[in-house]
Amino acid sequence: MFEIRLNPLYNTPQREDLMTTKQLEEEALTLKSIDRIHLVEKLLISLNRPDPKMEKEWVLESEARYKAYKHGEIEPVSLQHIRNTHS
Repeated sequence: MFEIRLNPLYNTPQREDLMTTKQLEEEALTLKSIDRIHLVEKLLISLNRPDPKMEKEWVLESEARYKAYKHGEIEPVSLQHIRNTHS
């Protein structure tokens, strides 16, 4: 596996250790399959991190919609209707 040394003062890559995206790609492709799998997993996780603020807002929104539905303030919509409308 490759390693990028960190600048001890800032915990950031030292200038001479910076790699271009192309260099990183070329280096990653030399890894064993299992190491590439681990790298891909970490990259995907980093892209799919939920935003805690957004998650909280969706919970509040879904609770408000459910409450409105239970009180008869909004009508349910069938899955078939959604498929017909948005396909």
